[in-house]
Amino acid sequence: MMNQKNFLYRWLEKPFVEEDFPLVRFLVLGFALWAALAVVLRLWVNSLLPAPLDPKAGFLDEAFWRAMIESFNWAGLGKEELSSWPNRIVGLVTSLGGGLLLLFGVAGLSAKLTVKLLNRQSGLGELQISGHSLVLGFTEQAIDIIEELIEANRYKKKAEIVVLCELDPADTLERLKEGIESFENTRIYCRKGNLSSANTLARVGITGASSVVLINPVQPWEKEERKHEGDTSMQMAVMAIHSCCPTNPPPVVVRMHFKRNLQIAQTILEGHVFAAQENLMMAKIIAQTARNPDVGRVYSNLAGFRGNEFYFLKMPFALIGKHFGEAALHFTDAMPIGVRFPDGSLELNPSVLQTLDAGEDLILLALDVTHLRCLDTPCMPARSLPGSGVRQQSKPEHYLIYGWGRKTQAVIEEFATYLAEGSVINIVVPEATDAIERQLKGVVNKYPALHLGLGQVNPAEENFPAKLNPERYRAVLLLSSQGEGAEAMDRITFSLLLKFRGYFSDRASQIGKSSRTKLLAEIQRTKNGRLMQATGVNSFLISSQVLSKILAQVADEPSVLAVYDDLFEADGNEVYLKDLSLYLDSLDVEVNFADLILAAQERGEVCLGLKLKRLGENPEDGFGLVLLPSKSQSFWVTQGDQLITLAPDET
Repeated sequence: MMNQKNFLYRWLEKPFVEEDFPLVRFLVLGFALWAALAVVLRLWVNSLLPAPLDPKAGFLDEAFWRAMIESFNWAGLGKEELSSWPNRIVGLVTSLGGGLLLLFGVAGLSAKLTVKLLNRQSGLGELQISGHSLVLGFTEQAIDIIEELIEANRYKKKAEIVVLCELDPADTLERLKEGIESFENTRIYCRKGNLSSANTLARVGITGASSVVLINPVQPWEKEERKHEGDTSMQMAVMAIHSCCPTNPPPVVVRMHFKRNLQIAQTILEGHVFAAQENLMMAKIIAQTARNPDVGRVYSNLAGFRGNEFYFLKMPFALIGKHFGEAALHFTDAMPIGVRFPDGSLELNPSVLQTLDAGEDLILLALDVTHLRCLDTPCMPARSLPGSGVRQQSKPEHYLIYGWGRKTQAVIEEFATYLAEGSVINIVVPEATDAIERQLKGVVNKYPALHLGLGQVNPAEENFPAKLNPERYRAVLLLSSQGEGAEAMDRITFSLLLKFRGYFSDRASQIGKSSRTKLLAEIQRTKNGRLMQATGVNSFLISSQVLSKILAQVADEPSVLAVYDDLFEADGNEVYLKDLSLYLDSLDVEVNFADLILAAQERGEVCLGLKLKRLGENPEDGFGLVLLPSKSQSFWVTQGDQLITLAPDET
């Protein structure tokens, strides 16, 4: 008896608790069966006990009509007023049964709606959307990436981002609102669940997602064991994606700590997993920015969607058969920087005489998609101005690095690819451990042309940093050391920053002029970077934010990763700022940007803009940087102005 009761309870609660129970079909079938039973009952009653005052009650059509109106509306019992008592009883039973079914249906639908609302609030509801960006995991890096994706969606009519993590959806949304000023036209859904569960991924529309961004829960400064755990969780998430989308998976952008772990993930979804080389990219940006802070500003403009972006444009008909050098003047504002071939390979800064063919894609740098229109004829003629024929000569440079962390060795190796023989890099740490000395010794043996020194200085000393004589160096780099967490590492960096800042300020007051030494700092958290801006530092780096911008670009267009890989390869083309005197025989003249493009092409370079010295110290004027101006825009160029170019070297 107890088993029968339990079975009855389970059967009755199904419509209320099971989300996939077909309640509407159940109700329609129930009403149909009840109406049929009422019709049969009425016909049977009238065949046995006919009603003289209600002769139509025994007809099939009348019986059906009464069954319908009495099942849904008790007022239909008025039809039985002149009928016999047996018909009245049939009508009453029909109304009671129909009313119970109606109440059951209303209760079931209300329960289903309540369950759906609760699931949505708790992040368990299923999403019926497509074409969205899916972010799996949530850290501060996720906020930076989502902010860039929102910017990328600014021209889309329907823009949606889904965030799946193990946090409460309300908390996730609140943290997003704290970190992002406005969601603009993008709708954001937050869901809670296991990233490595195929069922969970199916609930957030993985099969219809345009891209997936995997957020590694373990940060780069944590222990090796923890980093392997983080990479393993990313691999499991990739396997779950493969389980849901075995044939046509969306592009997956991921951040891995170890190359071998990345290779394993790439074998699971071959050709669909993309990852940026974080250490290589950041080491190159740090080294180049130390030599010229404006290079860092250019890279910051290129990364993400708030400045200029990389685009791939099917070869315009007007350019087929023309030389690559001719393509620049067929765009008013955009700048062709390379070619992608039919096999997927690409070449940045190809020969100006390279012929453009159908089937190839033109790689362009432009502010947005509205600037990609190719003209049938050149927008204006360019003048071939006399060149100087001079090549830039490298001279020894001196740098001071304070701190030894996971990027320090990579930064030194990047310096080695640029610096002239006899250049000096002094590394100062609070404690010179045996491990640091071993690593540095390996770098010394690898690059004998550089003078590398290691010193131990406690920043708590009273004469710090005066005893380092930082004014002797071209730049001082404050690199994050290994710490317990991002906040602790940034606190140490910020403290050092204030001490160096105070030293340079006091020295400027004493001698009456500012030091030319540049001060750069590596930080871990974006919000701390905004605080550092208030100190008046000439330039600083936010490694996580720059990488997040690049990952967001790759999520929107995976082919962009190949462009960045080429830019950051040791033997690839890079962004340089070079004195205009290397390109023009005479200065103090008025030139169009089209003239400067031609001058750069004569040296085998792509001109991206120029740096005007007279505006170099003014943040409101972009520190004098003018990227991708109109080809017809004219400039009065003088000694000290520079061209921003994509070139194979800095000579």
